Amino acid sequence: MKENKENIENKNDSENTGEDAETRIEVKAVNFLIFAIVVILLFAFSVYVLNESAKIKRQKMQKMESEIAELRIEIQKWKSIAEEIIRKEIEREIEKEEKLTPSIKGKINNFSVKELDPLKVIKIQEGGVVSMVKNSKDDMKEWYKTKEKSVREIKRVYGGRIKLAAKRHGINPKIITAIIAVESSGDCLAVSRVGARGLMQLMPPTAKIMGIKDSFHPYENVWAGTRYLKRLEKRFGNLDTALAAYNLGPTKVDELLKHNFDPSAYVYAQKVNFVLAKI
Repeated sequence: MKENKENIENKNDSENTGEDAETRIEVKAVNFLIFAIVVILLFAFSVYVLNESAKIKRQKMQKMESEIAELRIEIQKWKSIAEEIIRKEIEREIEKEEKLTPSIKGKINNFSVKELDPLKVIKIQEGGVVSMVKNSKDDMKEWYKTKEKSVREIKRVYGGRIKLAAKRHGINPKIITAIIAVESSGDCLAVSRVGARGLMQLMPPTAKIMGIKDSFHPYENVWAGTRYLKRLEKRFGNLDTALAAYNLGPTKVDELLKHNFDPSAYVYAQKVNFVLAKI
């Protein structure tokens, strides 16, 4: 009897131990499940937060892009208005200039002569003989390297103004681009040692007779310079002589033409024509 009783007690202890083990396993499983659920929820929340943050950023970017587009439209609008006002003002000044008397118009020939090119290709020798020295192609290529970047920038920044002025006065816009490259390298605030100003290096008397008030204003300068070149071309009958007159002054060129002057060999015309061929 005693042995049976001990066996029963041992059996009960074993069953209790088994139940405790099962309970512990169940508890661990529940804890693991809870942990997994928490991790999944945290991950889902993180994804949600990131998506919302990205959405907000996209909305801000879209709003900013929209505002920039509206600002560009507004700037373009005011730019067009300003250019139209300037164009009308220039046209009014031109109309006034057309009414000037011949004696006043004649003053165009009396402005100071621009400085000669440093290469001094024209030399007025004793007896009035003019000798010409043409630059070699290699020299011109080397010189053009200093202007190549300027030409691209002139076309990019002032191309629209140049085309408008060229069309109005019947000049090839590429010629104006070439002149600007040679004269100022596209610097609208350029001033030479003799006082020529702006993109096309207008002397103050020339600018005044051409009807503009501000030679440093790109639009006015290009407009007046183009108009002046057209006048010279009509007067001398060809572009090379007009270019020489633009650089030296028409009175000076009149004098040089009496001494077998070849405008095409003059360094200024060479440079303009070289740039023109490259554009």
